[in-house]
Amino acid sequence: MVILCLSPGLTYGAGYVIGTYGFGGPMDDISWGAEIGGVFLSDLHPTGGALSAGVGFSVGETDDDVPSTCPHPKKYDDGNEHEGYVICGAEFIPGFFGSVGLGYSTQKVVTIASSGEIDSETEEHLTGMIGLRYVIQGFSTGIGFHTRRGIMVNAGIAF
Repeated sequence: MVILCLSPGLTYGAGYVIGTYGFGGPMDDISWGAEIGGVFLSDLHPTGGALSAGVGFSVGETDDDVPSTCPHPKKYDDGNEHEGYVICGAEFIPGFFGSVGLGYSTQKVVTIASSGEIDSETEEHLTGMIGLRYVIQGFSTGIGFHTRRGIMVNAGIAF
């Protein structure tokens, strides 16, 4: 995977770097991130087209203002949610790729009781994503759905 992402020339392909932006979804806050990967021709593709593989990260801006006391026990997000993921895709018509990905995110959560007692834990989530990308002459753009971040849009460069 590392060789495919960092040295796409070895596989008769191209690399890409994209930025991502997400909104909506169960996390209910915006997120942003980055992804690097490679697009390469492959005999594994059913029609001899291109495949893609990449790795990325995203940060969900979920940080709440945590009070020192609360009249009723309540959970607060203490800091941002962080995610790492892998994503793969296949070209289905020239320039258009369908992509699927899996990731793992963590979020620190605190519960404040009326007595001021604080209970801290880390929530973990297995995430998934599906999308459509268009890649042509040095430019990449796409849209998709993420199980935590909701609608995801991305844009970047291919080299």
